[in-house]
Amino acid sequence: QRKHITDAETDYLTKVYTRSRIISYLEEHIVPQGTSIALVDIDNFKNINEQFGHSTGDTLLLQVAEQLKSALRDIDHVGRYEGDTFLVVIDHADDEYTTKLVDRIKSRIDNTVYSNNIKITVSIGVVYCQSSDSDAMLSRVDQVLYKAKHSGKNQIIYE
Repeated sequence: QRKHITDAETDYLTKVYTRSRIISYLEEHIVPQGTSIALVDIDNFKNINEQFGHSTGDTLLLQVAEQLKSALRDIDHVGRYEGDTFLVVIDHADDEYTTKLVDRIKSRIDNTVYSNNIKITVSIGVVYCQSSDSDAMLSRVDQVLYKAKHSGKNQIIYE
């Protein structure tokens, strides 16, 4: 059951957890072999802001956050990690469920037409937590996302 979150824990724009709150949640709930984390990054977001304006970019961020929330179970959580990147904490899930969930997230985002008829893609890095060291897991998922972004974007890399 999700508890009511306060304004201090909610990103003002996207209405998902703030960076500090999603990281705190991860630290409190990380279970080796039972938790997975995914970084979801909007491809070429800077170009969208430049071409359509920051107001459109803000609307798109809110819409992507809504897509993420709608794909998750009540026990999973999402937060705005930075800019156009979201951190998803997937609780009590095996590798098979995690793969299905992340594939569903990517498919929903890829198949949505956003404001101004914008179609977007995302790059996603996913790690299966091997330890309860959240800093190490965040560092790993960041490296995996980097691989996805720098080997062509518009893909999911699992590690």
